[in-house]
Amino acid sequence: ELICRARGLEIIASIMRAYVRNTSVQQAGLFVLEQLSMSPTCRGEIRRSHDAMTALITTMNHHEDIIVQQKGCATILNLVKTEFVANSRDLIVNIRNSVLESMRQHRDDKTIQHYGCAVISILAKGGHPQSIATKGGIHDIISAMDRHPKCTSVQKYAISALEQLAYQSLTAKEQILDHSGIDKICLVLRLYPSDRDLQIKGWRGLRSLFRAEPDDAVSRRVEVTQNILGTFHVTFASYCRDDAVVEEVSKALQQLAVFPKNRAVLSSLVQDFAEDHASLRPLCGPSTQRTQHPKPRKRPDHN
Repeated sequence: ELICRARGLEIIASIMRAYVRNTSVQQAGLFVLEQLSMSPTCRGEIRRSHDAMTALITTMNHHEDIIVQQKGCATILNLVKTEFVANSRDLIVNIRNSVLESMRQHRDDKTIQHYGCAVISILAKGGHPQSIATKGGIHDIISAMDRHPKCTSVQKYAISALEQLAYQSLTAKEQILDHSGIDKICLVLRLYPSDRDLQIKGWRGLRSLFRAEPDDAVSRRVEVTQNILGTFHVTFASYCRDDAVVEEVSKALQQLAVFPKNRAVLSSLVQDFAEDHASLRPLCGPSTQRTQHPKPRKRPDHN
């Protein structure tokens, strides 16, 4: 905070601009900015500093320098993850483009993919899903999932990004379906059945993709598959007594059950579990719902 109050941001930004082609200077400047961005007070100062934000975006042009990209993406994530209000649309566009380009240049670096997916998730939630989809961001997220199957942090942030994109934009949702997004999430859930947080995030992501809009052709494309059925059984094998997980599964399946073609299959799927889980009972057909039979009436005693 002393650095910020002593005009340190201006000095750092001016040095980074003066030596914009010197990667060592850029690395050092980003190291300081990343540390400062961890402080709520300094985070606000950086956001309000046009010079600091310009220096940050400019240094991301060192695409080949993996340290610059790691530090740059980490700093951007710190700046956007809480109470971020962009001063201009241009800033959002620059942040989006810088992060996506970094993900493309360093697809095998899990650190950059982790930060990149996290930033895209936040930008999508903030109302910019269409531009992310248009710029190929969905392909980049799916690529991160494919290349880093053993990195759960990449998988969690990638799924969160897909969830926000699908929820905010039908165009994005259609692209995710075209990239087999449902199957990708199901695969992750089956790979990590013991990761409770990942199970919750995964089913939330599926809920966004299952979200039914009866008048929309994109939503009608989603059908119950063996992949979805198998994922349900994997999750319930570990979490059938975990109310939070069951609730997320139920909400996702309820979206899928809006269309009659899916409802019959889901009714058969959940009927063995519905007695113990009230949230699953709406998915059951009339024949599988528990009915209350009237008690036999006592015959009058005339003696």
